[in-house]
Amino acid sequence: MKISFYLKIKGQKVSDQEPFEVPYLYEGNLCSVIVYGSLNQPQVLVESLEEKKQLPLTSKYWFFIRISWSRVDGFKFCQYSDPGTTTSLSSTTGSLRGRDKIELGNNLATIIFKAEVNQEDLDTIDQTVFLEKCSEFGIRVVDTKFSNLKAVVDGLSCANCQLVNVEFSEAQLQGVDFSGSYLNQVKFLNSNLNRANFTNSQLAKVEFYQCYFIEATFDNCRTLYSKQRIENNEILIFNNCDFTGSSFKQALLCSKFEDGNLSNADFSLAKFVACKFYDCNLSNTIFSYSQFKAFGTQTDKNKKQNDSNNELINCYIGVKPGFSSQEKKTYNTTISKCKFDGALMDLIEISENTTIIESNFEATSLYKSKLRNCKFIQTNFTGKAMKSANLSSADISGSTFENCYLNEVNLFRVKMIEGKFNNSELVRASLCNGNLRGSKFLNSDLTGVDFRYADLTLLNIDKCLLNCANFFQTQRGGINLNISNEQNDSEKLLKTSCTISCIDWSPKRDGEIQISKEAFLDIIQGKQSAVAVITNLSKEGASYIFNTYANANAKSAENLNDSSVNTQGEVSESSFDTGNIETDSNEEVEQDEDNTLENNATISNDSSDEENE
Repeated sequence: MKISFYLKIKGQKVSDQEPFEVPYLYEGNLCSVIVYGSLNQPQVLVESLEEKKQLPLTSKYWFFIRISWSRVDGFKFCQYSDPGTTTSLSSTTGSLRGRDKIELGNNLATIIFKAEVNQEDLDTIDQTVFLEKCSEFGIRVVDTKFSNLKAVVDGLSCANCQLVNVEFSEAQLQGVDFSGSYLNQVKFLNSNLNRANFTNSQLAKVEFYQCYFIEATFDNCRTLYSKQRIENNEILIFNNCDFTGSSFKQALLCSKFEDGNLSNADFSLAKFVACKFYDCNLSNTIFSYSQFKAFGTQTDKNKKQNDSNNELINCYIGVKPGFSSQEKKTYNTTISKCKFDGALMDLIEISENTTIIESNFEATSLYKSKLRNCKFIQTNFTGKAMKSANLSSADISGSTFENCYLNEVNLFRVKMIEGKFNNSELVRASLCNGNLRGSKFLNSDLTGVDFRYADLTLLNIDKCLLNCANFFQTQRGGINLNISNEQNDSEKLLKTSCTISCIDWSPKRDGEIQISKEAFLDIIQGKQSAVAVITNLSKEGASYIFNTYANANAKSAENLNDSSVNTQGEVSESSFDTGNIETDSNEEVEQDEDNTLENNATISNDSSDEENE
């Protein structure tokens, strides 16, 4: 057993003390620590068992402590302090644990006691007793292997233990208590840790392979991470582990979960930094109010940090990278009945061909996320108790949404090339400035949808509700609304498979200009320009130019604001008999969306705190 002290002396720089060793099975006095000299320049002397040092006879003794050891009772001390000196020790005798700190008054001195054991100390001692005693007495265990360790179920207590470069293989540690512990470079191989407790633990470069963690608890545990640790894979690794029913509430994780079963696991309020979930089973998993953060590495420390000079390591869910496109299709990930409500998932990537079924993304922020070629089935993005989801600037190209709820969802500047929506609700959703080229909407409710300034080239809308949707200043080349001609007694009429009461044609989200179904179809077919349609409306009187808004189910429709009409772009500075046309642009809303990432603070640039010596 190795004994050492960390010393901090008033007004002095103290070099590290040379540790000394005693056998673990030894019992008796270990050492003495003496503080002497002047108050302005005190001295500290450490005497080991076999080493006696001569002190000046005229020196003033301020503090003296003698430490003894027994493998049954641990470390004991007796101490003396000068009446003019206060100490953090509450009595003259008592017990001491490794890493206990002794402070002398007036910043005279700080003494931290340390004890450490290794494989040689374990020798023939019972492994469970050895672990428990080291935990109880605050002894750090280093460079040790425990093989086939079998503990009494729910009977092994290793709370507040310190393990460094330790390996457990084929261990049976059901119900083991590692709460408040520090684990660095620790491996668990083929072990049973069901119901294990890692609450409030610190984990640095810890690896678990083929382990069982059914109903285990990792609440408020902390992973130590840095740029170097992440790049060298020196983080928390879970490979082929079963976490059924486990809890990671309020944990800070910089880790990889690979081939893991996370069904019914609870990650509520957890913080994930550059985390990877490779080929995991996510069923009934809870991520409510969790945060998925990218790790930002500043490439030029002389410049202000921003997106352009940061290398981001993002969170990822899905198939492990490295497969070809064809191989990825055979390794699909399924996310079933999971809760992401209130989660912050900006910049996250979910791999292609992932299927998300009956999951909840209410009030979830997915700003600039990558959700390409995914399939969402019966999944909710609509706000009920909270606001709807935010997918602004996200990339959902090639993704399919079947029977999904996206009412009032923010899809500003979304990239949605060849996306598909089938039997879904998008009441008052915002697709402003989005790229919807080649996308399809079928049998969906698009009431009050905001398409302003969007690229709708080759967009296909079939059998949808389009009441009061806003198509102001959109690119509509090749747009298909399944329009057909129908002849009556006097003229030809245009028909569409979509249900349209009227269309909003205003530069503001809820402006005052509405056009009829017939006029809208004429614009789509190129029979009339938008300018001509609006000009005709002005001649008919202001009473017709009135937006009654979407007759929708969305709960947060705003009140009507009878402001002056704004028709930027497609009506060029004309005037109505009832008022002037304003030319406000959409620059303000674009600027607000650009600030979303900064406001949500989804990039973690700082390393986690290392162990405080």
